[in-house]
Order: sequence, then structure tokens, then C-alpha cells
Amino acid sequence: MSLYVQVIDGQVVNVSPQPSNEEGWTSAVEVWPPIVNAYQGYNAPSWDTTKTPVELVYTVFAIAVDQHASNVLASAQEKYKVEGEDLSSEQITANQVILDNVSELLAVAINHNQLIAISTTVVESGQTMTADDLLSIE
Repeated sequence: MSLYVQVIDGQVVNVSPQPSNEEGWTSAVEVWPPIVNAYQGYNAPSWDTTKTPVELVYTVFAIAVDQHASNVLASAQEKYKVEGEDLSSEQITANQVILDNVSELLAVAINHNQLIAISTTVVESGQTMTADDLLSIE
């Protein structure tokens, strides 16, 4: 998608997918540096009007281990619901086993690699994992 901006006195004052005939319109591009999923995220962007085309630059931030753990728990709770008329008692019990396992593992997880293992093995695959298995991951 094309991106155009109107720059007045070095500041972006308008953004549009189509340029205008008004003064100050020029092309712009988004600059997305690569990130490592689950370890990093993007900050809100800022404009660099010194470049041609003008750049909308995103910077990267590190995701803290505790925030990553919260994200894993939220994903598990969304996938393995324990309430709802459409769930059988067997499904509720099975979901609770997975949620209990996730909670147990999150209590001992200390790094991103362990959290990724919880996410892929338990949350995505529905397999349980022991704390000893988790702690063997560096």
C-alpha cells in the first residue's frame, strides 16, 4: 500500500494513501526492524522527516519474562475454557488439567525458552509436561 505524508516545518501533519495537490506532500515508507517473536515487540512508531522518502520508524523493545508468562497464561485460558454451556464435563475436566499444568510450570519457569516450551508443548499441543522436563531447558 502506498503511503504519503504532508510535511510542514519538519513535522508530519497529514497521512494518506493518496497524495494531495497541497504543498508539502511526499511519499513515505514504514521501517519495521526484524524481531524475535516472543522475545521482542514493537514500540509506537515515530516519523523521520530527514529521509527521502519519509520514514515511519518502529523501534524494538524486549519483552520481559513475566510479561511473556502472562501472555502464555492468557493464551491457555482462552484455549482451554472451563466454563460454558457447550462444554461437556469431560472437556471441562481435561481443560482444567491443562490449565493446572500450565500454572504449575509458569510458577517455576525462569526464561523465555522455558515459556516457549510451555506454549508449544502444553498450550498448543495439549500435552502435559513435568516441572523437571521444563527445568532441563536452558
